[in-house]
Amino acid sequence: MAAGGGWISVAWSQPERRLSLRIEEREDGRLQIVELMLADPEGLSGALLRDLQLGAWEAQMNSPEIAAALRAQFDERGPGDFYDLVHAHETLASEVQAAPMSVDDGALEFRFPAGISYAVAIPVEPVLKMGGHSSGKRPDEFYRAVAQAYSWLAGRERRPAKELAAINDVPASTVHRWVKEARRRGLLGPGRRLVVGGTPGSAEAAGQGAQIIYDPTSATVLEWAKRVRAGQVSESDLANDPLMRAWAARIRTGAAPELEQAFDPIVSACFKRLQDSSIPGSERYNDPVARLVLDSIRSLPRDGSGETGTEQGGEP
Repeated sequence: MAAGGGWISVAWSQPERRLSLRIEEREDGRLQIVELMLADPEGLSGALLRDLQLGAWEAQMNSPEIAAALRAQFDERGPGDFYDLVHAHETLASEVQAAPMSVDDGALEFRFPAGISYAVAIPVEPVLKMGGHSSGKRPDEFYRAVAQAYSWLAGRERRPAKELAAINDVPASTVHRWVKEARRRGLLGPGRRLVVGGTPGSAEAAGQGAQIIYDPTSATVLEWAKRVRAGQVSESDLANDPLMRAWAARIRTGAAPELEQAFDPIVSACFKRLQDSSIPGSERYNDPVARLVLDSIRSLPRDGSGETGTEQGGEP
């Protein structure tokens, strides 16, 4: 979570471990980590330091959406000294739980204050299978897709060109030519990073390989909440709209903490619809958003006992 003054507080699975990073903007416009504060009551070790995936984190920070949000925090008053930094991290640890991830790809889930909740940056996996392998001149759209796929893989794989080549069933030399041309066209900068070409104004414009900024106070989210209340959100919306796909993934995997869900307008709209007795129960409970939210609640453990959040055969 951005703490102002270029500082980012990081919540790990061990709540007693404290990690904060400070970023600055280089002359070429790239954000880089210039300082960190790490504390662990069990002691620091080489293995612990190797777990700091600074390269992958910097790659995320330099995606257009996250970079723009972080730059907006530069002028915010940050921690004045070490004790302010400790206080900022303890505040974070009390409000945000580090959710276990099914695949550890080194990614961070970036949060920014938004009203009484948080705006969350959620990665949207780019299309990794390139179309149009035929010889001849290819359009910018092809090389933009290459730049997005290569930049995304670079934050997760040691040899992104080899991985992209395997996915597309082409030699690695072919991918290297694609990357070289993407750089020549100004679509990919040095250091395996996308060139910042403006921040999408909405989820619909974000495209593949972007970061969706899920802001519960935004007009886009509030409009989706209205559609949820009216029962106008389909399975296709949850599967294909970038923002709803990202929101559904966080609900489905349990990455959205209960407190965050309590202030989520889409979740609130879902429960208002479920409580509306003027709508037949079959319509309320067969709604795809309602099924998703209720299934996520049923899967939550109760009191750490391993029991689910509902009684056997009962409604929540």
